[in-house]
Amino acid sequence: MDSSSAGRELGFNTSAPAAKTGVASCSSFNWAMHPFHFCMSRKRIKDEYGRTYAKQEFFDMLSECPIQLYQSIGKEFS
Repeated sequence: MDSSSAGRELGFNTSAPAAKTGVASCSSFNWAMHPFHFCMSRKRIKDEYGRTYAKQEFFDMLSECPIQLYQSIGKEFS
C-alpha cells in the first residue's frame, strides 16, 4: 500500500510517487463534469472519503493518474 496507486487513493501512501511509465499500478479518474467548468466552480474539492483539497492539490494528484475518462461528462448519477 506504500507504493501503489490504490494506497495513494486510500490515503496510505501520502507522498507523491515517482514518475511512472506504463499502467502497472495506476488508477483511473472518470470526469462527470468538464474539467474547465469544474475548476471554475470550486475553491476546495471534497473526495468520496471526506478529505478536502485545494484545487491545485487536487489537480496535482490527478497528474499522477494517467487514465482519465471523459465519457460520463453531462450524465447524472444517483
